[in-house]
Amino acid sequence: MRFLTSRIAFAVALIAIVSPAYSLDVYSSAAGNYSVNFPSPPEEHIQEDGKDHVVTHIVRYDNAIYVVSHCDYVDVPNAEIEMDASINNYVKEISSHVVSRSPIKIMREDKLLRGKQFSFNGDRLVGRGVVVLDGKTSYMIAAGGIKPASREAEVSAFLGSFKLLPNAR
Repeated sequence: MRFLTSRIAFAVALIAIVSPAYSLDVYSSAAGNYSVNFPSPPEEHIQEDGKDHVVTHIVRYDNAIYVVSHCDYVDVPNAEIEMDASINNYVKEISSHVVSRSPIKIMREDKLLRGKQFSFNGDRLVGRGVVVLDGKTSYMIAAGGIKPASREAEVSAFLGSFKLLPNAR
């Protein structure tokens, strides 16, 4: 996630002018082993960062932006350092600041994973996100309303819909 957050912000900027049609489909990422309820089909951005592989899915819909990304690292990163850096870099790239940050636990099958949830506020966006690590893979899910809209109900529904699928890797 070291470089992931700047690429996410760039992709968010690219999609900021697009507002695709609404969809009720659950999106599943076979590569990332997760599912999430995007409000419409996401755009996918894939980047290789040295040996790290980054996949980001983004949707702008109804004055909100929804982002899910995962990064496969070559080496297992230090969880605390990586999660904090991911949060800090993400909010910086979207010209926001961290309002709150706290630990969270997320289940994958019978395994309890550590993560961090955070909220952010900036000139253009207000929202929340979650970062979680599972071995060599990190996940970030974030959503925010484009001000003056907060889209809190939609942000909560989106974050709550994120599920880590059984690890098939």
